[in-house]
Amino acid sequence: MTDNFVGFAQSPKPDPKKTVTERELELSSNLELAGLLAPFITKFGLDGWLGEFYKFDFQTGAKLKYKSKDLEYGASYSMITLPKRVVLVTESLGEIDIKIAAGKKESKVRMKFRLALLPNQVKSFNAEIDEITVRLRSTLGG
Repeated sequence: MTDNFVGFAQSPKPDPKKTVTERELELSSNLELAGLLAPFITKFGLDGWLGEFYKFDFQTGAKLKYKSKDLEYGASYSMITLPKRVVLVTESLGEIDIKIAAGKKESKVRMKFRLALLPNQVKSFNAEIDEITVRLRSTLGG
């Protein structure tokens, strides 16, 4: 058998011209745990940095819909392990793995973005992550 399957559905073969691009960022904050989690687990919080969500449900596997730069995208939570980790899979930015380390004086939010891209798409991907970093720093106060 040469077909790729995910569950019972056939999965498309990866594009050999694309390579997985990863980008990590770390943000510091003095917010309490609820403030650290809000940008990643609430509709209002996601609206502030990822795009305008018009379909939102905070549970693993839920089909989310959002609009960013006049384009519509889908997303889904693939892992929710509160209060330390949330993994969101998006059509626009790929997999976003969010790890939260809450401390007494200072907390850290580490995010890893992973997406298979063509060489000419890497620059715009990095620019989008830079914009997100600015928005999240403003939200998290770091």
